[in-house]
Amino acid sequence: MTDSRRPAGSLALQGKRALITGASKGIGADLASAFAAAGATLVITGRDGAALQAQSEQLSADYDVPVTPLTLDLAEPSAPEQLAEQAWATCGGLDVLLNNAGISYPERVENLTSARLDDVLNVNLRAPSLLAARIEPPWRRQGRVRSSTWPPLPAYGRWKNTMSTA
Repeated sequence: MTDSRRPAGSLALQGKRALITGASKGIGADLASAFAAAGATLVITGRDGAALQAQSEQLSADYDVPVTPLTLDLAEPSAPEQLAEQAWATCGGLDVLLNNAGISYPERVENLTSARLDDVLNVNLRAPSLLAARIEPPWRRQGRVRSSTWPPLPAYGRWKNTMSTA
């Protein structure tokens, strides 16, 4: 049944708690705005603390929802576990995990370094995998998992961006 006050296809997330990675700019910032407009309580993350703080304050003011910014670099090996723990504790649980963070270094292959490759793999594959691994078990115990696969390849794109119990 749809709420007659909402346009068809719009989100209704009042009371839902969402973690959105890569939310300081671009698509992540737009997703955070959409989730806030739909009434979700948010934890937003990214590497740019000033941008996250500004985004958090703007979303809270515009949509009257709680928004917690957490500055983390998902290229750091310990970041996914820290983020999962902090986000869960901040909200008293989570209903949506939106793995939006991603990086790339568009350059010629001969310029590729192991450090840059490690960063790309950590942010684009390792972090979403570990976040899901830490956040999904309570959902599964409650019978609430709607979208989850492992390994994330070849369904990586779908899995990376859509894991929710909402």
